[in-house]
Amino acid sequence: VAMSSPTSSPPQSPVATIGSNDGEPPPWQPDADASTCNACHRKFKFHRRRHHCRKCGLVFCHPCSRNTSIIPKWFKDPVRVCNNCKVGLEVEEQAKWAKWDKVEDWDILMFLGEGAFGKVYKVRHKETGEIYAMKVVEKSKLKTSQAKAAMSDEKLLLQTLDHPYIVKLRQSFQTHDKLFMIMDFLSGGDCYYLMTQSKFPEAVVRLHAAQICLALAYCHSKGIIYRDLKPENCVLDAKSNMVLTDFGLAKETDASGCRATQVGTPDYWAP
Repeated sequence: VAMSSPTSSPPQSPVATIGSNDGEPPPWQPDADASTCNACHRKFKFHRRRHHCRKCGLVFCHPCSRNTSIIPKWFKDPVRVCNNCKVGLEVEEQAKWAKWDKVEDWDILMFLGEGAFGKVYKVRHKETGEIYAMKVVEKSKLKTSQAKAAMSDEKLLLQTLDHPYIVKLRQSFQTHDKLFMIMDFLSGGDCYYLMTQSKFPEAVVRLHAAQICLALAYCHSKGIIYRDLKPENCVLDAKSNMVLTDFGLAKETDASGCRATQVGTPDYWAP
C-alpha cells in the first residue's frame, strides 16, 4: 500500500522505534490525538484502533496497519512498519546485524549430541562444501553468571590452544538468542560409543591414552586445567587419532592457585 504524506501533525508523545529496549520491539502504541489515518485518510472514530509504524511513528488505522510490511528477521516477534520505511530499514538493519547472516552460510546435516548448555550438529559450509561441527547454545539457558563465564572461557581457551589432539575452534558468532561455535568435525565417534561396539587392542589403547595425556600436558603447560575427562569427550578424528573436546568446564589458573570446587562428571571423578 503506497503511503501518502500525513495530513495531521505527528503525535506529541514519544514514539518508540525499532532497536530500542535492547533489541526488543516496543509494543503497539495507540495515539488518541491523531485524527486521520496516514494511509487511507479516513477519520478515526472513537472506537477505531490506531497504530504507529514502529519506525517513523506515523499513525494508521487497524486495516492499514495490517497491510503494512512485516519485518520478522531481527526480532523474536514480527515487527510491522509502513512501506515507506521498509527499504531504508532493511538496509540499516542488515548492516547493523550483518554478523547474524553467518547462520545462513551453513546447512545443518544431522544432530550429533547434546551437552549441559547446547546441542552439536554436523554442518556443511554452503560456499566451500567443507564439513564442520556446530555447537549451538541457547542464551536463555545461561541463567547464572557462572554459566555465562564458562561459555566465554571455553571460546577464549579454544582460540588460544593449538595442539593436534585438541579440537580446533574455527569461528564463532551469535544471534540475539543463540551462540554458535564452529569446530572441526571428528568423524570417528567418541570413545564411550566405540567401547560399546567392540574391544580395543592393547596397542591401540596405549596409543590413544598417550594422545590424551599429551593433550592434557599441553593444557597444563598453558596453565589450563581440563576438569571433565571422560570417554564421551575423547573423539576419534578421520585419521584415528584421539582428540580432546568440550572445554566447557576447563579453567585457566596459575601454579599457586588452588581450586576446591567440585565440577565434572561424578562417575569419572578421581578418587
